[in-house]
Amino acid sequence: MPGVGIRGASLADVHLGYRSGTSTVGGRNSREVDVEQAWLTAIDQIVEARVDIVTIAGDLVHHPRISVPAIHAMIAGVGKLLVDSRRVVLVVQGNHDAARLAETGTPLDLVEQCMAATEVKLGRRRRLVAKRPCRHALGGWIETVLLPFSVGEVGTFDLGDLDLWNPRIAVVHAPLAGAGLNPHYAGPHSLQLDHMLERFHVLAAGDYHDYTDLAPDRADRIAFYSGSLERTSSNFWSEKDKGWVLWDTQDYSHELVPVPGRSVLDRRVAGGPEKVNEALAEMVSELDALDKPLARLVVEDFPRGQRTAIDGGLLSRCRQMATVWRFDLRYGGRESVVLSDRREGAATIDDEARKFFARGDDSDRLCLSALGLDGDTT
Repeated sequence: MPGVGIRGASLADVHLGYRSGTSTVGGRNSREVDVEQAWLTAIDQIVEARVDIVTIAGDLVHHPRISVPAIHAMIAGVGKLLVDSRRVVLVVQGNHDAARLAETGTPLDLVEQCMAATEVKLGRRRRLVAKRPCRHALGGWIETVLLPFSVGEVGTFDLGDLDLWNPRIAVVHAPLAGAGLNPHYAGPHSLQLDHMLERFHVLAAGDYHDYTDLAPDRADRIAFYSGSLERTSSNFWSEKDKGWVLWDTQDYSHELVPVPGRSVLDRRVAGGPEKVNEALAEMVSELDALDKPLARLVVEDFPRGQRTAIDGGLLSRCRQMATVWRFDLRYGGRESVVLSDRREGAATIDDEARKFFARGDDSDRLCLSALGLDGDTT
């Protein structure tokens, strides 16, 4: 960024209001409380880091109708960010934030109201919630482009002429084609990563739940998916460390700042009941040494008809000792059918047709005649 040193903090995919499993703490879903704790811990770390700008790249909430305690946690965190009047705070809407009906609204409306109250006191626009693609100049010299989730608009948003001499920051919630991620991130609604890197010095992206450096070979760019603060995706078992990103345009550096979260115990085994019971006993020992982790046992090639031989007591103990417990039993020995064997000796369509019309039913011949197909069918 030409001659400018800006320190920033970026996070995304917080998913306040997320719930999973049946474990509770204080009458509330344990995972919902975990997410709130991760959010407030990250906010405290960011405040301590004394950054110039904070970006939240979408999915601050898991859905528009989160619980009252989750709303309180959201407002408490945002309030801490707004205490320092010099700090810029930019939030873009994610697909989980977005209201499905105009009458329902979104919790981001409350965030927007909190920001508006501080803006009146400041007399200038330094805090912004973007629900539609927009450009915004911070202090008249930092150009920002905010690309939230908004159906049909991100891909057609015209970036226009950006001032090449001013620092340029993009905050987006979208898949980025060219990042080398799964096929969804190269679909028709994706943004082109190389296109974005040519236009922005800092690209803070949300939507992908693992921290990913998007410009590892560029010494003059900072680009990343910051990942989620907790394990909140539909298949979180393979996700990596969680946290937020601290970046500095003085030397184009950035790093993932870890946020402590609940541990994961993920095991796999193949075979019958004896192997499964051994694995369950080992997991009970491991769970005893951990503080109610997220736990899963995947069983491959389990023989059909032997499920009753699995130790129900061990299964129950695992369920009680984990915050979330998944027992994924996958049966083996699936029967395969070779179609050529099944159809050996079967009549052809021609044989079936000749047999049908050989009945001598005049209604059939009249029907064929009406279709102009009254040839010889015998």
